[in-house]
Amino acid sequence: MNNIESLLKEVWLSYYAIEEANKRFASQLAPHFSLFDFMPSDENALSIYIASLLNPNGTHGQGDKYLREFLKLVKHTDWLLSENVISCDVITEKQANGQRRIDIYLKFGCGLIAIENKPWAGDQDNQLSDYAKFLQQSLPKSNENNWLLIYLSNGEPNPKSVSPAERKSWEENGNFTIFDFHALLGWLEVCCAKTQPLSVRVFIEELMKYIRSNINGELDMTSEAEIKDIILNNNENLIATFQIFNSMRSVKENLLNDFKSQLELKVRDYENWTLEWNIEINSRWARYSSFGIKFASDSDLILKFEFDGSDLTRLFWGVSRLKGCGVVNKNWAEIGEKLNNRFGNGESSDYWPWWSWDLKSLSNDDNIEDWYRHPIAWQMIQDKTFVDNVVELAQEVYKLFQDDLSILKIEH
Repeated sequence: MNNIESLLKEVWLSYYAIEEANKRFASQLAPHFSLFDFMPSDENALSIYIASLLNPNGTHGQGDKYLREFLKLVKHTDWLLSENVISCDVITEKQANGQRRIDIYLKFGCGLIAIENKPWAGDQDNQLSDYAKFLQQSLPKSNENNWLLIYLSNGEPNPKSVSPAERKSWEENGNFTIFDFHALLGWLEVCCAKTQPLSVRVFIEELMKYIRSNINGELDMTSEAEIKDIILNNNENLIATFQIFNSMRSVKENLLNDFKSQLELKVRDYENWTLEWNIEINSRWARYSSFGIKFASDSDLILKFEFDGSDLTRLFWGVSRLKGCGVVNKNWAEIGEKLNNRFGNGESSDYWPWWSWDLKSLSNDDNIEDWYRHPIAWQMIQDKTFVDNVVELAQEVYKLFQDDLSILKIEH
């Protein structure tokens, strides 16, 4: 136990020293500045950024340089003939088999490549199987096996998306590969080294920085190197590190239980308010896990906080309809207008009359959206400031509708 406490203290002191240095030299280095704080960075946007680099006719002006390096990386060097590469069409959100959409679709004269981009989300049932069928059906009979489906993710595909037997068959025929974001970084590093225009090089560097931090969960290089040196300093530190690592899931489960209890107690202070909880604490934290507050027993719409990624990542909030309720109705625009006027312009969809990525009402720390890699949410749960901020935000939203709560009902 003393080894664990000593390790934690040593790591904390090192991390604190680096953060203090970052503050001191912020005016010269701006270590926490990122272009992607001001740009869309959801799955669709990431697909567009990757596709734009792969496009041999893209505005980057580097021709087929990046695409050639990518083909080498996925071991399709037989497609490197000039007439194949330069004529490649690169499409995002390619419609396939009805409602399915392939994130990045590359059409060569000799075959097809589809990239399924999964930085955070889970798979849908039969999703990869449907993509494979579409690729086969899109090629002539004489060439129907000249396709490659790339699963871009740091995890494995869900067996519901493709059966193990089918996946094995694809892999044996060279039709399927998993390409993780660490490998993607390797490709981007090569692209960056081969890039002359400063504007393009800066964009690639910023994309790499975003992937390291927000997808791979890496610390900045200085912090990571310092902590790694401490861990590897002796066997005791290494053993203590694994003991801490193996305890983290249990720690998070305990804190989630605490937060649920805190929120239940707070909600009871308000007449007719009820807690809506959709996080399976002792199970895998799937995409769309959520918690929320219902303001009246007959309301169809609730204040909701939802994770757009698995493992409690990409938190956003808004007003959402409950499952099983009706679809968009006449109140959608009015609800959106009230929330826009109070909290700034948000987005809307069939399920959400208004939603936003802006979490400043919960915390000024941008990392509050990622509960998997960053400690801020867990710290706030432990000191009970997070539940206070959630309820305070709920009060603000409730005030907008309290004179006519029927606006939160959907006509069936």
